[in-house]
Order: sequence, then structure tokens, then C-alpha cells
Amino acid sequence: LLLRPVEEQKRDPNKKGYHRVLVDSRGNTYEYNVSLPVGLIVSFGVGFISSVFGIGGGVIHVPAMIFLLNFPVHIATATSHFILCFSTLVGSITHYTLGNIRFDLAIPMAAGALVGAQLGAKLSLRTKGTIIERLLSIGLILVAVRLIIQAFE
Repeated sequence: LLLRPVEEQKRDPNKKGYHRVLVDSRGNTYEYNVSLPVGLIVSFGVGFISSVFGIGGGVIHVPAMIFLLNFPVHIATATSHFILCFSTLVGSITHYTLGNIRFDLAIPMAAGALVGAQLGAKLSLRTKGTIIERLLSIGLILVAVRLIIQAFE
């Protein structure tokens, strides 16, 4: 999903932040407003919560970008994946230097993640944002139920 700006970022005098208009490679237009201070606060909160609970930040970050920052679903998921690249790189280097990586498991998982990411990206281009939101909601509910069950085992 390659995005290019249609127009320069503009300060919207009626709203806080920047007004963004982006068009993807298929011609879909995404229009939304970005507030840098609010985005930084939300991202800090997501990072803190995910670190405390030891979970991936994307599970919290994508819904936060959609519901708190009003990002379009496709932009939120792409942004989350972009951020994930950096945090994953740092974590991978750290675990490699500590000798914590089991390559017999990591290599097949990485191959599966690469294939799954490509298929997911192609599928998301053909899927409406509301369907992605519903699937995300169902996934989060299942994760919550699993965590609750594990807490009482």
C-alpha cells in the first residue's frame, strides 16, 4: 500500500493539527487530520501499556489510532506496521546479542510472517475499512478472553 500526498500538509484553522489527503496506488483517497501532540501522548501511552503487560503494541496502537486519533483504518494499520519495523529491529538485535534466538523456530516463523504480510496487504486493499474494524474487534475480544482464562489457570 503505497501512499503519496495529494497536497501539502496544511494547518486547518478550524481544527488542531494538520489536514492530510493521501492517495494509494489504486487511487483510493484518505483524508484525515493529524494532531502531533495528541499522537505523541497516545503513542507514549501505548508504549507504556504494551511494555508493562509484555504484549505487542500494535494490538493497542491500531485501535487507538482509529478511535482516538480518527485515522482511517488502512492508514492506521500501515502506520502501525511501519512503527513495528523499528521496534522489532531493536528487539531482534537485543535478543540476538543475548543469544536468545532459536533459529530453528525463528526462520520458519519469519518466512510465514513474510508470506502472511504480503497476502494480508493484498487482501486489505480489497476489504472495506468497516470489515477490518469488525475483524479487529473480534480479534481483540478473543485475545481478551484468552488472557482472562490464562489469569485464572
